[in-house]
Amino acid sequence: MSQTSNAQYLTIILFFRFLFGGYIAGMDQYLFNDIDSARTVLLIHALMGVLFSLYLFGKRIGIKALMYVEAVYLFLNLTYSALSIGQVFDPGLHDPLADVWLTLMQVMFSAVTLYYTIKINRENNR
Repeated sequence: MSQTSNAQYLTIILFFRFLFGGYIAGMDQYLFNDIDSARTVLLIHALMGVLFSLYLFGKRIGIKALMYVEAVYLFLNLTYSALSIGQVFDPGLHDPLADVWLTLMQVMFSAVTLYYTIKINRENNR
């Protein structure tokens, strides 16, 4: 199966995103000693990997589901960041202002992934 350039870009982006997700899970488990958060991060990234694999094997539902999962993930991440910055609740160890670069990388990876999934979905609809 030959991929379009957008699918190739998304493959590379997801590869680095999965590496970044492993870094986040490792930090959660070993630095913060929060195993539940590490498992959640691994589950989210595994779900994204499974959905993208479905797309690579020719199932259109994979890219659509990845697009929706990514939109929900980005919305929840931005909502969590806004509420914790606004001091609505105490974020504890996962304060977005404690590591601004980590927060920016999460948002950037989510936005770029969502952008390319939308582009691929539009290509497939033609």
